[in-house]
Amino acid sequence: MVQESFSLKIIHFQSVPSTQNVALSYLELAKNEDLLIIAEEQSASIGRKQNKWFSPKGGWWGTFVFCKKEEINQKQYAFLHYSIALGVRKAIETILSIPVKIKWPNDIILEKRKLGGILIDTVKDTNCNFLLVGIGINTNNKVLSLDSPVNSIAISINESLKIKADNEKLTKELYKQIKNYINKVLRNNFEEILKEFNSYDILCKNNIIYKNQDYTVEGIEDNGLLRIQNEKETLSLEIESSELIQI
Repeated sequence: MVQESFSLKIIHFQSVPSTQNVALSYLELAKNEDLLIIAEEQSASIGRKQNKWFSPKGGWWGTFVFCKKEEINQKQYAFLHYSIALGVRKAIETILSIPVKIKWPNDIILEKRKLGGILIDTVKDTNCNFLLVGIGINTNNKVLSLDSPVNSIAISINESLKIKADNEKLTKELYKQIKNYINKVLRNNFEEILKEFNSYDILCKNNIIYKNQDYTVEGIEDNGLLRIQNEKETLSLEIESSELIQI
């Protein structure tokens, strides 16, 4: 089903393997207007590093596609992870008035457990640099009944707060906030993003374990890397290193 809404074309599916993969078949549509591929459920959704993401009915599962004429450089690409996470965080807080945090680089956190995740891909075309923003949020789906370890690390809004999230309102707010925060990156407002991200990142100023060594997280640096340090050394970590961090 195709909907036209607030300059955003929405293509709605009951079930797909992955909205991120389905979006690749609709890139041409995004050349004329922003696009959202959204599904009631995903059977083979993925996150960063090809990690599987459980996506049953009730949650918010979708991929926004934006066509950008500008080239996206390496620094901007790193900051897109942070700015989009901030946009998702703000959208959830705006609609549901709940204190959502972030875990570097772009996990969405509620009550110290994972509420949502973000996957960012880019596809180059002769006339367009496509930005694919895949988002999964546990809104009204059940996670407590799932097998371990999912039920111990994940959380849903409905089960935690005993409220029903309005996924339609959330869609509109996500689009508004994500587009706003993407534009901040493209305008190179890195300092603003850096300060805001560090203020919401649950790792910032806290202790972590990285490669079996204890460190303190100092926060995101101007270059987009995560700075960690201990008495012996200071390291700057790329986003790909996030899988090696334990808290």
